[in-house]
Amino acid sequence: RNRHLESGVAGPSTVLKTFEQDITSVQLSAGGMWLAAGSQDRSMALWDLRNGFDTLVPAKLASAEKIVDWPSFSKDGEWLAAIERVPDFDVTSASNTEKSAVNTTPDPDVLNVWRTEKFASGDRTPELSVEGGVLYAFSPNGKDLAAAIRKDNAVSIALFDLQNPGKQGRPLIDNLGDLSYLAFSPHDGRFLVAHEGEGNLYIWNTVNGDASLVAHSLAALPFEFSFS
Repeated sequence: RNRHLESGVAGPSTVLKTFEQDITSVQLSAGGMWLAAGSQDRSMALWDLRNGFDTLVPAKLASAEKIVDWPSFSKDGEWLAAIERVPDFDVTSASNTEKSAVNTTPDPDVLNVWRTEKFASGDRTPELSVEGGVLYAFSPNGKDLAAAIRKDNAVSIALFDLQNPGKQGRPLIDNLGDLSYLAFSPHDGRFLVAHEGEGNLYIWNTVNGDASLVAHSLAALPFEFSFS
């Protein structure tokens, strides 16, 4: 519990100083057990909040031209994912405030997925690595992962079975533009929704292993939408 909040004082109870450079994003697991943070210094740190705030040694996960971004947990906390991506600044620069051109032909982004407990124990080998992965979503039961994959300026979507992470993902669609949204319906995971930047909305039924497209294409670009 944060006593400062309980007393009405808006102040932190703990300050965690871990990274050499700025934090890109932070994610807390649904059960409040884990906290993950990615950084511009190519690393990601994980805290087991059951054991207080002792910092685990950040793992250097990305190459010199990339940062670790968008960490996220499956709902049950069993899985941890993050993306190694090329930033819009030179991470090797002494000052990140000085924007500079990065490699004109950088390696593609990579989506990595780990078992959270194994990552915390020091085993940083991903159970699943998706080259070109730029966006992802865990199903509510933590058994599946949907990934948007960019290759040759086109985006495809594939569905991965996390019970068999070594198995190739099942393709759902290809030749899309950039996606702004990818998510499962939050309660039963029955539907997977993707929103393409050009205004198309795609919906798949994923029940019983079926991933059939049930709807797509809108006349106007939606600004927002949600599940009931």
